[in-house]
Parts: sequence; structure tokens; C-alpha cells
Amino acid sequence: MSIHVLVIAISKLHMLLYFDANKVDAKMQNAVDGGWSDWTGWSDCNCNKERAMQRKCDSPAPAYGGATCTGLSQQTETCTPHGSAHCPGTRFLQQSVSIAS
Repeated sequence: MSIHVLVIAISKLHMLLYFDANKVDAKMQNAVDGGWSDWTGWSDCNCNKERAMQRKCDSPAPAYGGATCTGLSQQTETCTPHGSAHCPGTRFLQQSVSIAS
């Protein structure tokens, strides 16, 4: 292979790499960082005396190499269930207490 042919081959390879790098740069310039949706309302208090609210990283969703959301996607807190008859085991206890009194 002559030096002239080698220089042309290297030059073409360099052009291909240059164009691919420009495509990557263009995508990075259009990167979209993720954003949190609003929090949902609090869920009902469950039998474990806990309720939760959630949010999603979809407002907007990260795209083209953009950063994902930071922070928690769920928050929980303790609570007191209302009408605990729907919790397993508490209905029998309530009936037992009402019979004994």
C-alpha cells in the first residue's frame, strides 16, 4: 500500500469519526434532564399504620443522556387507621371486647 492510499484511508476514517462525534455532541446538546411529577395524594392508612404518597420522574422523563431525577420517589408516614375493622385480626378483637364489656 502506498503512502498516498494510506493517507486517504486515514483521512476518510477521520471524517467518519468526526461526523459521529458531531452526532453525539448534537444529542448531548438536546439532552433533557428528568423532572418530578407532582406528588400523589396520601394513600389510606393501612393496617401497618402507614400511608404513602408517590411521584414519578416523567415530567419530563430524562432523554438523550439527560440526568435522572434526584430525591425520593415515595414518602411514608405513620398514621392511625380509621375503622380498623378492615384490618385482619382486629375485628375479632373488637367483638371480643364488646362481648366482655
